[in-house]
Amino acid sequence: MAAAFFGALLLCVLGLGIATPAQAQTITNVAEAQWQVNGTSSQARSNAVVLSVENDSTLIDTFRPVTGGSSTPISAATCQGVPLPAISGSGTSGGVASVERAISLQIGEVLVFRLTSARANRDPLAI
Repeated sequence: MAAAFFGALLLCVLGLGIATPAQAQTITNVAEAQWQVNGTSSQARSNAVVLSVENDSTLIDTFRPVTGGSSTPISAATCQGVPLPAISGSGTSGGVASVERAISLQIGEVLVFRLTSARANRDPLAI
């Protein structure tokens, strides 16, 4: 049961790497309010707010640490600016990991993620 749940969860996470292009180049929004006071109807419209749509393809690559794999630099993840423990297991030392692409995995196995997104993680203190 846990393996099926974890497999479904992994498929959902990996599915995030599939980017769908935006159809619009801009989004225009105008707020409108209508109300009644003492039987008198009123309405108001705001100014138009125009937002530019930026295409951003986010990629998620998955790896597992192995001895004799490709060397890739790693850095400790942070949570509100505080480093979290680096991965442990075979093939890791001094900020470099020896990894291979993970196509399948076993429960409890160490998994290394590489997230590539041009607009993400601009503020290390943001959640």
